[in-house]
Amino acid sequence: MRASLVIASILTTAAFVHADTAWDDLTPIARKQPPKHAPMVLADGGTSRVSICVMPEDPSGKLKQVVKELQTCIEMTTGAKFPVVYGKIMEPAIVIGDCEPAAKLGLVGKSMPVEGFEIKTSETCVYIVGCDAVEGARSDGTAWGVCDFIERFVGTRWYWALDQDGRSIRKQSSLRVAPCWYTDAPAFRNRNYWPEQFHPQVLFLRNGVSWPQQLNVHQPDWSKSTEYQKERPEIYQQNADGSR
Repeated sequence: MRASLVIASILTTAAFVHADTAWDDLTPIARKQPPKHAPMVLADGGTSRVSICVMPEDPSGKLKQVVKELQTCIEMTTGAKFPVVYGKIMEPAIVIGDCEPAAKLGLVGKSMPVEGFEIKTSETCVYIVGCDAVEGARSDGTAWGVCDFIERFVGTRWYWALDQDGRSIRKQSSLRVAPCWYTDAPAFRNRNYWPEQFHPQVLFLRNGVSWPQQLNVHQPDWSKSTEYQKERPEIYQQNADGSR
């Protein structure tokens, strides 16, 4: 199934490059100089060759969901079920989240843009690291990196409800990842599809809001914005004593 899906969660970057043929329905990414090593074999003949290693021992609910989706999509694609371990690296592996080996390769989440991520390979690991800690905003960069990996390398696409066969899956006898290093981040930080609980597939399409000004139904939630309280007091109702 090949199609272009128009959705509010459009991702883009400052540097644009031509996508690979297999990615021509996906958003552009910013490429960096890839390392030199042989392609990693993730699965072959229905057998997993690597583990999925999640470095946060207590990951967010969103990251848990996308890791489970990664495991599910790989199994649906290749027939191989990858083991998931937390807090340690068991090479060869898909390593998810900040860790010392990733930092040595130049991947540090806090140095990335809000909701941004980078994916880089080594001889024995695929590292997926994102920005997950920003003061005053929610950032799920690592989760978005996992979703991007599922699209670009596993070949999955999400179109409608998952319990109604809403995934597009490409069956493969083997799954390989060529050497790569690339980065991406959302161009729009307010991409809220509501209510998400009725349409869970939109999570994997990067449904999220990292913009500091949140919405309350159809209007800004002024009570949670100290910036507006300090700089725009005239938008608040005036009390009898003149305070806002």
